Amino acid sequence: VINLAVLMACLLLPQETRPVDGWGMWALSTPTIWLILSVIQIQNDSWTILDQLISVVGLIVLFIALPYVAYILISVTQEETLRIKPQRLLYQLILIAVVVGTIGFSVGRFNHLILTCEDFKLAGYDQPAQCYDG
Repeated sequence: VINLAVLMACLLLPQETRPVDGWGMWALSTPTIWLILSVIQIQNDSWTILDQLISVVGLIVLFIALPYVAYILISVTQEETLRIKPQRLLYQLILIAVVVGTIGFSVGRFNHLILTCEDFKLAGYDQPAQCYDG
């Protein structure tokens, strides 16, 4: 959603004041293309070349578009962040953000190793299928 908002905002700006160029606009559009292709794929039950295309676009989104969108958002909203000296400190901050995000994802994905079924009951939530009953 953020990616689409940035893309639409860039399209509304005059071309000479846009923070991104042609390749940047393409990178910003790949998550939207990926979403559209995924919706089309859901309607199609058989394996097609579309499945492979979705995988390729998904990899492009993961490794090119998302870091680029993060860079654009930081450069537009927090421009002074990109001027942190020494440059190594900026890379360390990025690494910390990636590590914290990975830990958060892992805790959510592998909650059955951390939380028991009783924890979900106490919190008032439905128990996930893979919760630990011990």
